[in-house]
Amino acid sequence: MGDEAPSLLSELLPRCTFPPPGKALPCAVSGGADSLALLLLAAAAGCDVTAIHVDHGLRPGSAAEAGVVEAAAARVGARFESRRVTVAPGPNLEARARAARFAVLPHDVATGTRRVQECAMTTLRLVRPRRMEPR
Repeated sequence: MGDEAPSLLSELLPRCTFPPPGKALPCAVSGGADSLALLLLAAAAGCDVTAIHVDHGLRPGSAAEAGVVEAAAARVGARFESRRVTVAPGPNLEARARAARFAVLPHDVATGTRRVQECAMTTLRLVRPRRMEPR
């Protein structure tokens, strides 16, 4: 995180709803922008966060994504857990992967939602310089 991160988090936190500070909050964190934003915001809100990464084993190198999540969790003082699942054969890979993932996650897990995605996109817009388009 850069020097602007604390002010960005303080700007975004009022737009989010989290449990009270100190309350346990398991977060599903894939390593993508939305789930990393969830991790950062939940930790900034004072929740007792456990980042849970699920490796479906569907892509070469997918296990390395757990390292990204583990490092991010350590940086914000959250615990880290990694779980590996096997995705059942059949049609609709995305649905089967989702079912396998949620089968190993706690029932009260927080996930990156549209709202968190919007916060993440706002963060990216604030951090990245704007390109000037020719008229």
